[in-house]
Amino acid sequence: MYTMDYLLKLAQLSCLLWIVSGNELQVYWAVHPGERYENVSRLLMTSYFGECSSRCAKERPSDQCLAFNFRESDGACELLHGGSSRLIPANGFQAYAQFLCVTDYPTIKNAKPTFEGWKGEYPAPQGASVRFACDTGFTDGSKEHRASCSCSEPDLWCTTFVNSATDLCTP
Repeated sequence: MYTMDYLLKLAQLSCLLWIVSGNELQVYWAVHPGERYENVSRLLMTSYFGECSSRCAKERPSDQCLAFNFRESDGACELLHGGSSRLIPANGFQAYAQFLCVTDYPTIKNAKPTFEGWKGEYPAPQGASVRFACDTGFTDGSKEHRASCSCSEPDLWCTTFVNSATDLCTP
């Protein structure tokens, strides 16, 4: 019973949306409350949310739609195809993404990144990671730090360091 309640709550909180595109199942999750993706490739006016998500999944098979922004008040639908994107204020939009990362990985000043499970090109697949090394050693005593894509939520980088810590690696 507990497992079923947990799964139901997870689905409700994340606004899980299933979209069937040919034989491939596309899942988009509500992400980044209060923010939306900046680098959109196309603006569409749709009648309702389902039309926006469906257009994202089916519009350009050769260039997969990774994420989209939807504004319920006027049906504005902004699609994101390929590449990475910064986040900007929502302006009434809600952002949705697949379980991958289109936002840039967090960095550590003066540390050298090494990519594992991907080549550093966006989108980063779920589980892709960045390993950071510091020639002088990290000031917190760690031998290395990592950032992993979508370890618990879509388009979220999980890190072994506090993202605001800028003095972890001295030159």
